[in-house]
Amino acid sequence: MTDFKELVYRGVESDVLDYKAPVNWTELPKQQKAKFVRHALAFANTCGGAIVIGVREDASGRPVLYEGLDDLQCHSFDPSTVTTYINSHVDPAIDITVERPQIDGKYYAILIIKPFRDIPHVAVHSIDEELRSGVFYIRTASASSRPAARAGEMHDLVRRALRNQRDLLGNLLKEVLGERPVESSSAATPVKEIFPLEYNESVEYFSKRIGSGFAPDTPVLDIAIMPEQTSGQPPTVPLSELRTAVWNALQSIDHPETWLDNADLEASYATNVSLRGISKQRDRFWQLFQNKLMHFRCVLPDKLEYKAFAGQLSDFFELVRAIYTQKLFACRGINCQLTIEHSNNMQLIMPENLPEKPGICRIDQIRILNGIELSTLQKDPALVSEQILKELTVRFNA
Repeated sequence: MTDFKELVYRGVESDVLDYKAPVNWTELPKQQKAKFVRHALAFANTCGGAIVIGVREDASGRPVLYEGLDDLQCHSFDPSTVTTYINSHVDPAIDITVERPQIDGKYYAILIIKPFRDIPHVAVHSIDEELRSGVFYIRTASASSRPAARAGEMHDLVRRALRNQRDLLGNLLKEVLGERPVESSSAATPVKEIFPLEYNESVEYFSKRIGSGFAPDTPVLDIAIMPEQTSGQPPTVPLSELRTAVWNALQSIDHPETWLDNADLEASYATNVSLRGISKQRDRFWQLFQNKLMHFRCVLPDKLEYKAFAGQLSDFFELVRAIYTQKLFACRGINCQLTIEHSNNMQLIMPENLPEKPGICRIDQIRILNGIELSTLQKDPALVSEQILKELTVRFNA
């Protein structure tokens, strides 16, 4: 687990750490946002790293003035907004996590950037002198985020990319030779990296249409199901068949109304690439894409009842089973990404024997990634939900 307090108070920039003075993300001009994109690219192409916002430099240039962020500044660093902007300027998408911890009574925003998995990231747009299209940026030991201009630097990027590809190929050969159980190749990969356009579009759609009665920091549950297709399977499902597939699934189960029912299906409509629906209260949204990605977002209470949520999650995977075991979707397994946004200070109310000890989340975003074998999902959907609930209770320190 990342020690956010240690990051904030480290007091020196390096090849894995950068500091920024308190700012409001939504008020930043393009040139200033481009600096964040450049730093993110540099960290992702090197060893990964973190950008801490809320620490100002003193007269000697040392980042040791721990001012923190006010409420507006802190809320402006919405994870989906920041990551969507950064990844709209790079290719492939960078794995970024936005945290907003409270440390010694002050809030900070921290961008955690992971190193590239397969190939290096490149800028795809130019912004003034801060960002140049077609450039690979790297982070140096002198805490500089600059283009990889030297032959040795480009060679290092290529070498690491080849090593990553070699490891991926090695794992694939082991699967073919039966040396280990077949696992999902993307089980630990965020959905925004696999389906960036679809996922970001869904998040933006919901954020624009969520009911006006919900505050900006209202907890939001986000669940994305990413299938792993069998070889030779067509990459997409015809739009005309998506609605039928959902209808067939609903008829085969006790309708889990928390997620999707016949009324929701009747009120849904087709886009160019998906089937989409949103509840009358505008607190629940779902979308099923031609590429077999399923995406749900819904509002959560600040106090989450464990038993009730466990039942809802079990219903959800019953619905997933009913959809993804149809021949139309033909996949050998699925990957589930469960995220809870604005989770800081949320409570998880435990069962009756522990009502006086609610679990409390101390991070602003929970993210759980699980690879799930289709055979396990068919046999016992509740078992899948139990595995995720175990990980969830750890995030709530329960």
